[in-house]
Amino acid sequence: MNVGIVMKNHLGYIALLVSFLTLGCKKEKPFIRIGALGDSITQGVPSANMPDELESLVPGDYKVSNYGVGGTCLVKNCFAPIWETEAFSKLLKDKPSIIVIMLGTNDVHGLNSAVMANFENDYRDMIDLFQGLDSNPRIVLCYSPPLFQLAPISDSLVKVVIIPIIDHIAEDYHLEVADTHYMVDDYPAHYPDDLHPDIEGAFTLAKIIAATLNL
Repeated sequence: MNVGIVMKNHLGYIALLVSFLTLGCKKEKPFIRIGALGDSITQGVPSANMPDELESLVPGDYKVSNYGVGGTCLVKNCFAPIWETEAFSKLLKDKPSIIVIMLGTNDVHGLNSAVMANFENDYRDMIDLFQGLDSNPRIVLCYSPPLFQLAPISDSLVKVVIIPIIDHIAEDYHLEVADTHYMVDDYPAHYPDDLHPDIEGAFTLAKIIAATLNL
């Protein structure tokens, strides 16, 4: 028996084994989570939603999670507060590194006008809660998208009430704002029901948010 050849073969097997073990132990690079929180305009449908479009526009090491829930509003004592949803609880558990908030549309609904006085305080409570997360998230506020001739929701209330409050909060907290209202005001064709964007409308919203993030 040629001891040298045997030793060489053994060493080769060991090197191969080490190589396999090393590959098996390699951890995938963790992604950076972006959380998109909102109502049905954020949630969308599988074939057309803003979070999926946003993920296609950010670098590959970012993952966008959709925490949108249809029919919800930001005010805590409204008919369907986002605070009480599973999606909201999951966002808190997931602790995204970036949180994009696009709420307010359902808060100006005719059925909910009585609680609008709480909008600013509850928005501030939400930001305080997010800023207390371990991930110390970057928070981006989005204007409520335009409402094209849709009753009983009034686009004028969005412009006169919701957007100024968002601007005021952003200034106080030194947060970024994505103009997902005025910058899409000229695209009613991409909102077939005057409220929810189609695939092109979702992509336009995502482009505006991506430009604000500037990752």
